[in-house]
Amino acid sequence: MSAPAWSPELSAAWTRYAAALARLPGGAADADHLRREVLPAPGDAWQTARAVAAWARFRPHALLARRVRPERRGLLARRLLDRGRGPGDEWDVCDPVLMARLDHLAALAAEVDAVLATAAGRFPGVRLGRLGESVDPWPHTLSQTSQPAPDDWPGLRNLFLAALEGALPAARGAVAARLLAGADCATFLRTEGATPEARFCYRALLDCEPGLLPRLDPKTLEIAAVPAGAETLAVASDRPAGTVLGVERFAAPPDRPVLRVSSGAQWTGDADGSVMSPGSDPESVVAAAVRELWALSDAPVWRASLAPFADSLGAGLVPDPGQLCTLFDVAAAADAHVPADAVGPVLARLAAACGATLLDAVGYDPTADEVVTGVRAVPVFRNAEPAGAVVRVRSFGLVAGGQIVRPAEVAVSAGPRPPGFAEMEDLVARAPDPVRGETQGALAALRPAGLRGYLEPAAVDLFQLFWGRARLPWAATDAPAAAAFAAALANLLDERFGIKTFEPRNFFDHPDGWVTVPPGARVSSGRVIELQMPGLVDSAGGLRLPALATAE
Repeated sequence: MSAPAWSPELSAAWTRYAAALARLPGGAADADHLRREVLPAPGDAWQTARAVAAWARFRPHALLARRVRPERRGLLARRLLDRGRGPGDEWDVCDPVLMARLDHLAALAAEVDAVLATAAGRFPGVRLGRLGESVDPWPHTLSQTSQPAPDDWPGLRNLFLAALEGALPAARGAVAARLLAGADCATFLRTEGATPEARFCYRALLDCEPGLLPRLDPKTLEIAAVPAGAETLAVASDRPAGTVLGVERFAAPPDRPVLRVSSGAQWTGDADGSVMSPGSDPESVVAAAVRELWALSDAPVWRASLAPFADSLGAGLVPDPGQLCTLFDVAAAADAHVPADAVGPVLARLAAACGATLLDAVGYDPTADEVVTGVRAVPVFRNAEPAGAVVRVRSFGLVAGGQIVRPAEVAVSAGPRPPGFAEMEDLVARAPDPVRGETQGALAALRPAGLRGYLEPAAVDLFQLFWGRARLPWAATDAPAAAAFAAALANLLDERFGIKTFEPRNFFDHPDGWVTVPPGARVSSGRVIELQMPGLVDSAGGLRLPALATAE
């Protein structure tokens, strides 16, 4: 089907518009793009429709939404909708010079619309009389820097139906389906019908990503044959070999897309054993997951962490494991304010779409080898949780290519907190080096000991370390703190395990072995003149740890 060349009036109006566009900050590239995509005379109806649709992207409201100082949400949505095009130079909407130039641009755009409306009869199938009706007022446009709100879909639908009506009647249903949200999509396609030409044309016109197309019945959008010039990508599917499953990437002209074609092999599932529907699009899963993750928190650190995923999608790439691991770290950060119970399922879908498997607390076994399972336990004291119970996921892990890229970290209850434990942590934090490091390590060892069931021996080891190596150097710099730690440790042993301390006054007052003296020392009267370490006795009166003293 042929189409007449643009009229001199229309070409002149577009030329004036391009000149004004070039005067905007960063507008030179857009003006050059407009001259290359719109101004050349079309050779047929396909090129006519594509040029008119491209003109809609260079109108003032579209430029403003794309160039206004972006929030991350707008940046994500624009990169999903407009492959490879970032926001360009940012615009300050408070700049009166900029707003005056935009108003001038709007006036020129109205002039173009008027010429198009009066000349619509000369361009079969390209009736743009309603094009200007879709232009939103500036304040509303500023609020729509992301994907349009549901209330805006009807206006956009009318805009593109007007552009395509006549020359491309088969595209009407497909265009309306893209612009109608939710369940209305499939209904509209079934009633209006869709052809291979519509499948290619409307996506090229709208220049949007496959991930934003609502999932439809494959039979509704089935393509009978691969067009000449189209590239193919073999995909495992239970559909017959050669069946076109969908579009991997669209192109302009629209008859040169990259198509996913069934290889006839049965899909065996993802790395985690889940089975995706035949022809499902990993990129669409990534895009949907990114939008869900965006909505979980408005913390700047969280939303900034989603930028690499928008970059990957904008470049047509699937995010790599490194980007996923960074996102996992941010999700666990306190300043991200991400709800732990909501983020896990979304991250699992995101990881699966990237060919990886999310590791969390599912199937955690405290007795298993953590290197093999890929789940690292971080014991924490919890009064309300029994030892071994998973409290929460501290950071997610990842398996990719059959290898553990990073282990998951889960907080696991070590049982009730020992009495005085928090006070002891505060005290030892003020101890001098090297006492602080050694004593802190022995105190921290009580957590894994509580998880594994040997808390009592670990507490006795701490008692022996403190009195044997830490007390004297600590007391030399801060005697009250050292004494307070000793009292808190003795109270812990007594309250939790019924183990009490004893301080001998005479070597001969206790059974053999209950009091030890330094090697080589002779004992005569047995009077204790210096106590190096109290002894410990259990609740049954048996010796738990002998005292160490110097005696006459």
